[in-house]
Amino acid sequence: MEALRSQLHDEQGALRKKTSEYRALKWERQEERAAWSKERQAYEQKIKTLEESVQSLAGAMGSDRTPAKAATGDVTFTRGQVLQAEQKYQRVKDQLEAAQRADLVPIADGDVMSVWNELSQQIQDLSSKKFHYPSLASNREEELYSILSCRWKDYISTDGMSTYLIRALVWRFLCTGLFDKFCRAWGREQSGAALKLESYLMPEATEAEKLSWRARTGALFHKSCQIDRGVTTEVYASLCNALRYFTPSSEIESVNNLAMQIAHTAMELSTIFARSPYDILMSDKPGSSLTRGFPPRQETMEVLKRSSSDIKVVDLMFSPCLLKMEGNDYIARVKAGVIC
Repeated sequence: MEALRSQLHDEQGALRKKTSEYRALKWERQEERAAWSKERQAYEQKIKTLEESVQSLAGAMGSDRTPAKAATGDVTFTRGQVLQAEQKYQRVKDQLEAAQRADLVPIADGDVMSVWNELSQQIQDLSSKKFHYPSLASNREEELYSILSCRWKDYISTDGMSTYLIRALVWRFLCTGLFDKFCRAWGREQSGAALKLESYLMPEATEAEKLSWRARTGALFHKSCQIDRGVTTEVYASLCNALRYFTPSSEIESVNNLAMQIAHTAMELSTIFARSPYDILMSDKPGSSLTRGFPPRQETMEVLKRSSSDIKVVDLMFSPCLLKMEGNDYIARVKAGVIC
């Protein structure tokens, strides 16, 4: 326990140091830009005065040095000096922007899809196990299953259909317990600090600014912190607890082993969501918690099975949609799987 406290203290110190460095760079950039803006305005006024003074001297603007007497006082100014000042400003600007990008390493689409496909396959493998109706489920658990589908009892007790309910249940737990919580993979305390900082710094920011800030913050956590084993254990335990009512004794060990694999892969995917333009959606639209009872959306959902040709609303969403921000809008890289 003492070793964990020491490690946490070191990680927090590193995070505070990085935050301080970022703030210092940001402040320096603001100061440089303000100073440059003021200096450039003065230069432009001086240039205008000089140009008016030498209009009668053809070719004088191409000379190396153009002395003049401005209305505000004696000024000797050259084009070379202006060029030097502009080059200096550009160098400072480039250095500051490079420093801000230092922790933001691009994530290849192929790498994202690789982890996504691995997790999807693990969940599908788990859902292929033999599950049965949860005769010992409490009212609380039954209410949870009803959120997924009002016909959840039919799914779990029908051959070939239980797989869809189990996949929906696992994805639901991963979304609400991990993916929807910014920076949770690096620890509860880190996640809370990041969200509090966001509320202080980005209350009036645009969506693009918030996404950029989140990506940079996630990249900073990724570089400075390790994935929190305690959170991994929590995710694993919540999955096992959710599945235990459906799992026969002969399948407990196999299901638990798969749940551990899913927890580890989900943690890795969560770190990708925190520092990339990718996001996950397991509802009818962003910001909504509605998972059924609405017409399927062609842009983000794919109807893979219909329980009845007369039903035209989503009855069960068994896998989420993978979104990616491109430009000013999201596009669906993988559509959600639904049953109507």
